[in-house]
Amino acid sequence: MSHPFEFVPAKIRKAVLLIFVLLSLLILCLFQFVLDPPLKTALAPLGIVSFEMAWSVDAVRAILGSWDWSAKVYAAFGLGFDFLFMLSYTFAIGLGTLMASSRMGRQFAGIGKWTGWGVVAAALLDVVENILLFTIMTVGNYPPYALFASLAATVKFLLIFIGLVYALLGLFIPGRKDHPAPKKKKKTNPVPPPPGPEPSL
Repeated sequence: MSHPFEFVPAKIRKAVLLIFVLLSLLILCLFQFVLDPPLKTALAPLGIVSFEMAWSVDAVRAILGSWDWSAKVYAAFGLGFDFLFMLSYTFAIGLGTLMASSRMGRQFAGIGKWTGWGVVAAALLDVVENILLFTIMTVGNYPPYALFASLAATVKFLLIFIGLVYALLGLFIPGRKDHPAPKKKKKTNPVPPPPGPEPSL
């Protein structure tokens, strides 16, 4: 099994990683200071995260009831804008796990591959979660939707956390290089000395 981000050429991995890290931080700031504050109420203290982790129909109904029309517009826009965030954090954390596995040596390369695929799975779960939440807001608050959305969000956050921890460990742990085992010298049979001149009679 190969790492999902090995297709990025090694020469530009650091630059691509930096671009997506900065993009992810920019989007996080946008969520934190622009899109999420209108969604924070007594029944949704964590804003959109409270909506993601509602789990039940009654909790979802209470959260939606605490939002006015303007807040619901912010929530709907945030769910759509989150697709850009999925792309940025997937590349940022995924490339981080790839570079971390190369720094920590072959012993941890397998873990790096699994954490890389875990980040991809987290993004797919994020897609499912957002579709379910948008369906709740536009079609109806049906019982399975809140449960499945919260389950997808929980697994998503867990996979992102594991990948992020692994990537950060790779940055702070001193790099290791796997040196090939020394080659054994081939034994050569000693060449017998040339025969001396025959004694004359």
